[in-house]
Amino acid sequence: MFLKPRPNALVRRPLPRTLAFRLTAAYSVAGLLLAVLATASLYVMLRAELDRSTELFLADKLHVLRTMLRERPDDEDGLREEIELESAARRYQQFYIRLLDEHGVLILTTPGMAEQLDVTQLASLTRSHPTNRSR
Repeated sequence: MFLKPRPNALVRRPLPRTLAFRLTAAYSVAGLLLAVLATASLYVMLRAELDRSTELFLADKLHVLRTMLRERPDDEDGLREEIELESAARRYQQFYIRLLDEHGVLILTTPGMAEQLDVTQLASLTRSHPTNRSR
């Protein structure tokens, strides 16, 4: 009624030692290693490019805000549009901006920033790091 294993099924056979088997195994391992190395290098390059792209985007945003503050310091509507509306218009690439005066008092912030970030911790980190005001 029950199937009994054959005695030969439990005996483990050694791997073949033929040249064809050894070459096939060596090429398989080499191909697998090549695929893993190619994938890893592409991942590292993609990650570096995405980080660089994000840094350039944020640097551009910072440059735009600094230019607006330098050339049109009284244009509150322009600043409000750049800070509050620009991030809200983006669906997949959201960012948050806080504009502080020289005394650290909040002037403008991106809506929803307080829900996403711990603003008190961010404020303490901002105060502990000196900034370059000469730019």
